[in-house]
Amino acid sequence: MKRKYEENGDKFHERKKRMTEIELVELVDFALDIVNKLKSTDEGHLSQIVRLAVDEDKAFVNIWKSLVTRKDESARIQKFISLMNVCFDMNLKTESGTI
Repeated sequence: MKRKYEENGDKFHERKKRMTEIELVELVDFALDIVNKLKSTDEGHLSQIVRLAVDEDKAFVNIWKSLVTRKDESARIQKFISLMNVCFDMNLKTESGTI
């Protein structure tokens, strides 16, 4: 049997894990923006990126959090490509082929 403070603690941690609406909007915007700058041999990978954002996939959210504060967009895109290719077994490249 759980004590009342343990139950409240569980609810607090559960709420804390969920993203705020603003964070979710920023995450989805990031995914949509970056998808427009990428190409893949498998078009399903590009739609998977958006699905990962909408589903708030933990690994995807961690990738986004690690890149969102970077100022240099080309470095951010290149790091995103590298991380997604490794973590999600994708074959992403930039739209132009170079960054």
